Amino acid sequence: MSLGEYMGASLGITKGLWHLNGNSTDSSGNSNNGTDTNISYSLANGKFRQGALFNGTNSKIVVSYDTSLNFGTSPFTVSLWMKTTSVATGILLAKYSQSATLDYYALIFFGSYVGFRLRDRTFGSDWNTNSISSVNDGLWHNVIGVREGATSRKIYIDGNLETTETDDISATNLTSNQTTTFGCFLNSTPVAFYAGAIDETILENYAWTASQIKKYYTNSLGRFL
Repeated sequence: MSLGEYMGASLGITKGLWHLNGNSTDSSGNSNNGTDTNISYSLANGKFRQGALFNGTNSKIVVSYDTSLNFGTSPFTVSLWMKTTSVATGILLAKYSQSATLDYYALIFFGSYVGFRLRDRTFGSDWNTNSISSVNDGLWHNVIGVREGATSRKIYIDGNLETTETDDISATNLTSNQTTTFGCFLNSTPVAFYAGAIDETILENYAWTASQIKKYYTNSLGRFL
């Protein structure tokens, strides 16, 4: 374990923990290991030790369906580190199915910003929470999406709250058999390939607070609160 790498909270809270240190093995204890396609691992591609480089054309990591990554209508947090200079839309992480009847969640890079999206297919709605700060400057940025409950979604960049949305998302029930992917939406023909690096990705069935997020970010940089 190196400086900045997350140790995980517990099996009951940390559902996915991918250090991406040369592979997409899940370190949470839930065995949500990935299968890589055209991923380049190196120290140059990592924020903390090695990280994963996605080529924007056909790179992806696919994590098979597992119930431990289902969050239902409960709070959850998704966190990752990213670095890019791209302007093309790409998927950072998504639990997604191409079925018209299933809900999904995703962190999406578009233009120069990041969106935290929940899809409620019952009502045919996408609930988007988008960053204000741009992140395609070739520097590492920590991106965090938080679903706090039935009516609150937040996105944080580098420890700072960017946007809060308060739509009624109580029906968005993230329990179906979606596959979790890094780097694209896994349709029958995959789409929205991401071009850039990703490191240190976390999924927890708990809504991180603003103070916890600030502490995580500053501690990751070696400035301990």
